[in-house]
Amino acid sequence: MSKVVVTGIVLLVLGCGCFALAADGAAVDKTAVYSDIRARVMGVERLTYPHVRLRLEVTQSSNPKVLVVKGRSAIITVENLIRLTSGRVDFYDKQNTDSIGAYYLLQGDEINGKLIDGVPDYIYGISRVPQTAASVAKGTVVVGGLKPALTTERSSYKVGEAVPLTFSVTNTQTSSRILKFASGQEFDIEISRDGREVWRWSNGKMFPQMVRILPLGPGEVLQFKETWDQQDNEGHLLAPGDYMATAYLKLMGAEQPVAPSLKIKIKAR
Repeated sequence: MSKVVVTGIVLLVLGCGCFALAADGAAVDKTAVYSDIRARVMGVERLTYPHVRLRLEVTQSSNPKVLVVKGRSAIITVENLIRLTSGRVDFYDKQNTDSIGAYYLLQGDEINGKLIDGVPDYIYGISRVPQTAASVAKGTVVVGGLKPALTTERSSYKVGEAVPLTFSVTNTQTSSRILKFASGQEFDIEISRDGREVWRWSNGKMFPQMVRILPLGPGEVLQFKETWDQQDNEGHLLAPGDYMATAYLKLMGAEQPVAPSLKIKIKAR
């Protein structure tokens, strides 16, 4: 079987010291509390591009009350702030450039950001926390008994070299899991640089639109093998630098097992 996925970063915008404009142009309550937070992405709901709703587990906050927001035990739902110009998203606005990256965040990503605790809650100034070998091991998440992992043969490749990627999902339970997919697409793999997607495995591909069911026995491993040719979604060869690869299952429902991001260095010849 051959297949795989990836992921993303941020947002921002404060009008003045007393208010901010939300994605729909509404003013954020000037009495809202502003907090610096560190959080893990628990869920991503992509709305009309570039707006996104994030479910976050807050692990640190400059405002202790945020850790028990509205009785949700540090689990909060927020939206990214996007500056509007004449009622439209200005894609040339520097304040929006980073914010749009929030659209590509994935479950399991760890971020820093500034929380506007209001109704609803908003977040801006997001930065994705780089993953070290230690944080990747610590960040390995088992979702519904499924343990995802993304690997490659080496940590660095020369420009133009094919980069083989293996995305595996292990059923850690003692009973079988029934995996349900909304279409013929079972997974996806994304490559990003500086928090912005540059390549997606599924880009330009067509998949049968039919519900599929796949049983996975206890201890069994579902594995997908794909190759990144170091090109972007438009077919252009990318420049040397550090890239992040992310893979996830495209299961029906909110459960989307995401493998810890993998750093790949592309070196000049």
